[in-house]
Amino acid sequence: MATDHERATLSRHRRSVSALAVAPDGSWVATGGGDRTIRIWDTATSQERSVLADHAARVEAVAVAPDGSWLASSGNDATVWIWDMATGQEHSVLGPASEPALPRPTRDLVALAVAPDGSWLASSGEDATVWIWDMATGQERGGLSGHTNWVKALAVSPDGSWLASGTWDKTVRIWDVATGHERAVLSGHTDAVEAVAMAPDGSWLASGSWDKTVRIWDVATGHERAVLSGRTDWVKALAVSPDGSWLASGSGDGVVRIWHTVTCQPQTMMRVDSDITTCAWLGSDALLLGGSAGLYLFDFLTETGGQAILRPP
Repeated sequence: MATDHERATLSRHRRSVSALAVAPDGSWVATGGGDRTIRIWDTATSQERSVLADHAARVEAVAVAPDGSWLASSGNDATVWIWDMATGQEHSVLGPASEPALPRPTRDLVALAVAPDGSWLASSGEDATVWIWDMATGQERGGLSGHTNWVKALAVSPDGSWLASGTWDKTVRIWDVATGHERAVLSGHTDAVEAVAMAPDGSWLASGSWDKTVRIWDVATGHERAVLSGRTDWVKALAVSPDGSWLASGSGDGVVRIWHTVTCQPQTMMRVDSDITTCAWLGSDALLLGGSAGLYLFDFLTETGGQAILRPP
């Protein structure tokens, strides 16, 4: 049985941790931060494996290929870098499309999401557009337009046919990736949307907002299933457990709350020494929290009744 204590605090970043991604096999974690670097951590030892450092500004997003062979990163320098994880070297920088008339992102890129088969990558940011990149060619397929403000969060469906985007225009939008058409607009938040997270089966998604709530949406109908409240600061980060049973929400108040996704009831909360800007589940065994004080790793406690909960350290 795992302990219910903080396992480690990883804090080599000279500034806050703003991005987090877990390798498909859980053997390593990538973090991006305000010091312009991406750092690779060994999850078994909590030791730093390598540092990737070519960005010219803060790293805001990282995403891992489904097979773990490459890592994408983006940030305030308006670039998307692709890194070869076998060598730790830069593989490419995604460039403009072959069509001269097609616009390309020129401002901060703060969110990334990878297709389940690794064939395309989505990026978004200050220009209110979701950009789709072809990973075989490194060129843009096109942009998804409709938002009117920063697109701060992205999540891809399990089959890769659609993606969700959350934005400062207070909406979550569902897009058909093949056609570029907007399927639905999910409205209900009263302030900017900062985070989105997808259920493993794609039947629902969660969004977190400056209005201090987390909302659960039914993807098939576009209807709001539940509003999870009780925060004292805006919701910056969301992550769904691999089995879909638990939703973690992190906030500027330094508290992570764990919700049961069926009952929509809060299960527990943990507090760290900083705001929480990003979070991710490490398999079914642990929860990672990133913020201004570094990266925290908490063990996942499994009780004898077969039900799992997280307890504060």
